[in-house]
Amino acid sequence: IDERIIEKLLSLPDQETFAGLRDYAFMLFQLDTGVRPGEAISLLPYHFDFASHHVEVPAEKAKTRTSRILPLYVETEKAVQRLLAARHPSWRPTSPVFCTFAGKPLRVDTWAKIMQKYSEELGHRVRPYDLRHTFAIMFLRGGGNVFSLQEMMGHTDLTMTRRYVALAESDI
Repeated sequence: IDERIIEKLLSLPDQETFAGLRDYAFMLFQLDTGVRPGEAISLLPYHFDFASHHVEVPAEKAKTRTSRILPLYVETEKAVQRLLAARHPSWRPTSPVFCTFAGKPLRVDTWAKIMQKYSEELGHRVRPYDLRHTFAIMFLRGGGNVFSLQEMMGHTDLTMTRRYVALAESDI
């Protein structure tokens, strides 16, 4: 996704509402970490370590059943912390970070519908996995190496990661 489109996309959620704050934090989180939507919606508050600036995707939540630690940028941390601060006091610690207004788990298809709504407003199609792919391309364009990308994205081998390398090399 072009950087100008990303900027416009991130400006759309109304961060004065819980849903808008969640949507903004979720988009930023995916762009920052490349995490799969299904993995992100299962993360709990204790998976985030703001002191060490990372999030853990535990093995039982990861698609490949292999845990991984992902670094977080300060802006993403702040968005997630604002989201956590906006949680209702009655919610349990087992309420996922990226949840519904009622503190219930958000579904992957619901997140896709939310992104479709923003896409229509934006006038550009952006799906949840597009955020993951954008992370990968930006990581490589920024000088990241393919082995780090493979580990961060949770790929079991380089087959999928090579697709991102080919896309990034096409820039040259």
